[in-house]
Amino acid sequence: MKSCPRRCNKPARDSNRGRVSNEEDIFRDIVGLQLYVGPTLSGYLLFVLGPLIAAILLSFTHYDMMSPPRLIGFSNYARLFSDARLAVVYKNTALFAVMAVVLTVGIGTLLGIALNKRLPGFLKYILRTAYFFPVLVGMIYAAMVWKFLFNRDLGVVNYYLHFFYLPPIPWLTSTAWAIWSVILVYVWKNVGFTMLTTLAGLQSISEGRQRGERVISSVADIRLPWEGRAPCRPIFLLLLRANEKWDGTEAVPPLKTSIYSLTPALYS
Repeated sequence: MKSCPRRCNKPARDSNRGRVSNEEDIFRDIVGLQLYVGPTLSGYLLFVLGPLIAAILLSFTHYDMMSPPRLIGFSNYARLFSDARLAVVYKNTALFAVMAVVLTVGIGTLLGIALNKRLPGFLKYILRTAYFFPVLVGMIYAAMVWKFLFNRDLGVVNYYLHFFYLPPIPWLTSTAWAIWSVILVYVWKNVGFTMLTTLAGLQSISEGRQRGERVISSVADIRLPWEGRAPCRPIFLLLLRANEKWDGTEAVPPLKTSIYSLTPALYS
């Protein structure tokens, strides 16, 4: 049996070299992925997942921060679910989450559409600045300002309600109206971001696409169901996600502080 010439082994060597090269590329990609994701993943484990696990473990103990934790089982959960205020807490939380997101996204979108119309440059600049300025104000300072506006006897809001022969509203001292005062302050504070984001999304739609859609609609005498809306879908998803974060756990410390400053009578 004749032996294979030396050149017959060349394809095998090339395939082995290609396999080694692919393995090196995969290893390099894995190392690069770890270098990119590592800092973010480390921060998430250290500042989010770690405290979450610690909070769950501490919920099964009695811990007053002065003495070591003492295991008590499900006693904390039994006391929680037997508290009559739990239903009120969930109701107010659900009401705030739904109404704050709906009003912020809805009003901000309408303002963005209105400012996208042909307006004088200086007027558009003034309106954009006026609507966006509350975003730059800290939540605690916004709460302090609205605390004076919502004052039952000397507040500006009730002063103008008097012109419509409406009785003064206890915005900050009534449990029925306090949640709405918090929602109004939140919407006033964050509607500027929604307006500016919507305006940027509308202005990103090319003039050629808008002209083409208008021509098709006028020729066929129909309105395209996606006319002017398809490019804005990512913007709406961004706005919903941003508002979800603002009224979610990431905004709890400043939001709680603003609520306490706005309605101190409900905590006394």
